[in-house]
Amino acid sequence: MNRTIVVLVLSVVASLLLPEPALSQTSALKCPNTQASGVPLEVELGGLTLTCGGSIIIDGLTISAGTNCAQLIIITPAHQICQGVPLSGSKCVPQVDMKILVHHYECRAEYWLLGIFGASIRCTPALINGEPHVSEGGFVEDFQTKICKPDPVSGGSSG
Repeated sequence: MNRTIVVLVLSVVASLLLPEPALSQTSALKCPNTQASGVPLEVELGGLTLTCGGSIIIDGLTISAGTNCAQLIIITPAHQICQGVPLSGSKCVPQVDMKILVHHYECRAEYWLLGIFGASIRCTPALINGEPHVSEGGFVEDFQTKICKPDPVSGGSSG
């Protein structure tokens, strides 16, 4: 508590003793004059590489080779970061963290009969209770650019 009082007293004394340009420089320190920078959406393949079988169609006599796909597709959303990019009268401030989503895939056999028998084994989204299996893969920090509030004492910007 005594430390708080000392800091307040020193602030008042400094404001009385310092010339006007020094006061505005102090206020300018409160506004870093920076902006947030955009980071694009990122898609990453992960997990095992699945080799799913091809197709067989009897009447049309089509036989296909297998295909490869990733077991996991990890999607990091577009977001913003603070890198000190200059922008007068602005500051880069934190936002709510954003979820990284992991989409799960699997090889699934499909059969159909439309006058012609057919079968296919292909890479499709994994399902849980009939819905695509998507899990959380962590979080990424997000930021935004805000305009600094005007400083009522000097007319400059403050945080």
